[in-house]
Amino acid sequence: MRAALVVVGTAAIGYGGWLLLSTQSLAQGGAVLVWAGGAVVAHDLLLVPVVLALGWLVRRYGRDPVARTAVAVLVLLGPVTLAAIPVFVGLGADPAMPTLLGRDYGLGWGVLAIGIVGAGAALAASRILSGGARGRSTRGTDPRRR
Repeated sequence: MRAALVVVGTAAIGYGGWLLLSTQSLAQGGAVLVWAGGAVVAHDLLLVPVVLALGWLVRRYGRDPVARTAVAVLVLLGPVTLAAIPVFVGLGADPAMPTLLGRDYGLGWGVLAIGIVGAGAALAASRILSGGARGRSTRGTDPRRR
């Protein structure tokens, strides 16, 4: 299964690269590289330290499953939010082309955040709290504590 995902992911990246090179001017390609570089820097300098700090705090002080689930939600939603900042602030909007950024991107992010990630997190937390996941995995546990 993993090999199939690698093949599909590699094909998608290759197709995206081909589209970028074949349909954009050199200046537009440069702007994409700047944006992608900025996303990497924002991820590594902003999001990763926050997630690591929260993960450490949860590990140290908040061992309950709900707190761990909250960190998992941040891991899932953080990169999506960082990638969406340009459309949230309207970068690239053109009054002559009102359909260029013609959606309610805040609503779309809210649907993702609350609807999908929130529902998954609530389901996982309720399963953990009800004891449904207890005893299934011993990976990472000390065998002397069983």
